[in-house]
Amino acid sequence: MILLPEQTLSVSQLSPDFECSLYAMSRDIAEEQNVGEESLMYENILKNPILAFEADEIKAMLSLTDTFAYTVQQRDNPRQREILLLLLRANHLLHAGYLHHNEQNKNIAGHQADTITIRFNRLVESYYTQQHHVGFYALKMCLTPKYLSTVVMQTSGHTAGWWIDHYIMRDAEQYLQSTDMPIQQIAAVLGFQDQSAFGKYFKRQRGISPKAFRQQNFHIKSLLS
Repeated sequence: MILLPEQTLSVSQLSPDFECSLYAMSRDIAEEQNVGEESLMYENILKNPILAFEADEIKAMLSLTDTFAYTVQQRDNPRQREILLLLLRANHLLHAGYLHHNEQNKNIAGHQADTITIRFNRLVESYYTQQHHVGFYALKMCLTPKYLSTVVMQTSGHTAGWWIDHYIMRDAEQYLQSTDMPIQQIAAVLGFQDQSAFGKYFKRQRGISPKAFRQQNFHIKSLLS
């Protein structure tokens, strides 16, 4: 799985045999590694955030990960940063090679539709805390709301409105689960007029109020701790 800048991951359940290795980098490093917003790899990651690799590909990546972890510990190495950047580059090239091979093996039609969906996602990532309606994004893209939602539905499996709600609710749940931020403040951060409007929206999406959601998750954490 590859998370782009400004994206977050929420873990709801883990299997007993779950293992993971994590690379985290700044936006500047991502641009330097050619996975910034203007790169082809960025567009491919948006369409394929979760990748399934063959056993030999996993072995190669784990070998890189081990080397990366070892190099991180070598703080007295004057070439440490250079080595780490080269290892990151090698890792990204492996991903890029897989993505290219994967795209070649698919009969993907409607490049224009894919481009519209990618641009829409970028706009939502930039404005979802301010603009909650499809009409705003359609206007920015010089499209009708109906056409935009149809294209996004065809290429992603969800409507444009669903994606806007997804980004808002992702952050709302994250704030409620992981912070002590007052609900009124969360409402303001996510662009709602007041706490009441946010509460109605949240209940429409999840069937319970923000307060009840927070209490429910606090209870679950208490049982697990």
